[in-house]
Amino acid sequence: MNNTLVIAFYAEGTTDIRFLSKIILRTTEEIILNRSQSIISVLEPFPIEVKKTGDRIQEIRQVAAKAYGYNILIIHADADYEIDEKAFKERINPGFESVKLDKTEEFCKDLVAIVPVQMTEAWMLADKETLKEELGTQKNNRELGLNFPLKQLEKIADPKSKIQEIMRIAFKDLPTRKRRMQISSLYSPLGQQVSLEILEQLPSYLKFKADLTNVLIKLNFIT
Repeated sequence: MNNTLVIAFYAEGTTDIRFLSKIILRTTEEIILNRSQSIISVLEPFPIEVKKTGDRIQEIRQVAAKAYGYNILIIHADADYEIDEKAFKERINPGFESVKLDKTEEFCKDLVAIVPVQMTEAWMLADKETLKEELGTQKNNRELGLNFPLKQLEKIADPKSKIQEIMRIAFKDLPTRKRRMQISSLYSPLGQQVSLEILEQLPSYLKFKADLTNVLIKLNFIT
């Protein structure tokens, strides 16, 4: 059994990398802790960049070629909708099939998709208490506009704007220096702290975790 796991990661944006790389690492470590009898070292996911051309199949092929030699390649796409079906059909599956069926090129062929619904920022909203702690606010969920049930989270069309509005409310009575805090500063700490148990209540996260688990089984990292 291998004792070191090396993951490559391709994200749609730089802020996505800051949040999702932490989620990927923590999720992988949790799966291995619960499913493996061996001590396995999981390295921080390595971000891979290619020029975005608008041809998603070619982008995934280029990323998979650069990731050759890594154990797993994780590809990110935001659903940009209430369900992820269109994102998988148009931006994930064709590229994955092209890589897996190609017998002539050297690719990383153990691929996993991570597709938040509607977008990455929805997962950042899931753990309300951690978000409030990071913002340093004493305001309650109702005051901040966080008083929605978790099952409705993936129906919020623009969760990034929602977070920005929450920040505006949280900081409006604070000194100017605190009000300068930008949403970009939240991605990394929330990725490190958001509750995975809460994320497991979101179908999009559960799908990612299940697919990642299956690949880890295939590669004999877990049983």
